[in-house]
Amino acid sequence: MPPSSSSAEAWPDAESPDELHDALLTLGFVTAEEGARSGWERLFDALAMARRATRAALAGGSHVWIAAERLPLLLALHPAVPLAPAIAAPPRFARDWTAEEALVELVRGRLDGAWRRGSRRIWGGRRRASRLLRASTPRTCYASQEE
Repeated sequence: MPPSSSSAEAWPDAESPDELHDALLTLGFVTAEEGARSGWERLFDALAMARRATRAALAGGSHVWIAAERLPLLLALHPAVPLAPAIAAPPRFARDWTAEEALVELVRGRLDGAWRRGSRRIWGGRRRASRLLRASTPRTCYASQEE
């Protein structure tokens, strides 16, 4: 079940760990709440056991699921974020991102995931993703944007 019926067209329909992994790569991240509403806990657990994804505990009590390949993006925003399980990005995906680049890529993933599926609610998804990431990102990341 998608997060809400009005965004059903935009939400991936993952039925296997590989399909959930593809969704995590496309979307950048999935909140734990979104994953639970979609019934993906079992699929996520399989990815976590295979060390292909992890759960990150963000400030304020939010949790996100993120693929190992996207982990450098999250770590650019939250360098000390607790991960369960503690994993590392595959070597070919390990690179340094600025906080601004990482934020753009993660929001782009949410938009791209919605756009590819013909969503009529693209902007709502972008705002939700941006709000979640901004709420848990240190203000220093936005200093250059505010000047």
